[in-house]
Amino acid sequence: MTTIRYFAYGSNMLAERLQRRCKSAHAVGSAWVDGYELVFHKISKDGSGKATLIKANDASARVYGVIFSIDASEKTDLDRHEGPGYACQDFQVFTAPASPVDAVTYLALAQSSNTALVPYDWYRDLVIAGAERNSLPNAYVEGLRAVAANPDPVADRPERLNAIDLLSKIAAS
Repeated sequence: MTTIRYFAYGSNMLAERLQRRCKSAHAVGSAWVDGYELVFHKISKDGSGKATLIKANDASARVYGVIFSIDASEKTDLDRHEGPGYACQDFQVFTAPASPVDAVTYLALAQSSNTALVPYDWYRDLVIAGAERNSLPNAYVEGLRAVAANPDPVADRPERLNAIDLLSKIAAS
């Protein structure tokens, strides 16, 4: 079986969410990339902002995430779920003790970004849950908690309901 390494930094950090998209996905460990910052500027089909990475002005900036191993045959499933507006790119991240790892990740295309966007609260909460479940640094998780988010105006949006269901199952476990 051929596998790929995927660096998740947004809602896909939550293994339970990613496994609904790619059944073979399993977390290998946490990782980080320097010189980038996490923003929620990727234009989503629901009108909210989704996570992406942008080059930071501060070279000491760091984004944490999770490396997953995924069966290569499921890469098209991951591409489909990430949807238009993201480009899959080869990406080098680091694991303790600062060992480089080659992976792929998805970055928003410039024409698919809007700096005025913020995420919906349920999406931000998925990102926070993924960070907590993978024991990312407390200060980083607190930074995620501080991200402004809006309530979803569509109460019965399927993505919102799926997120709430997943988050409640995690809270109960």
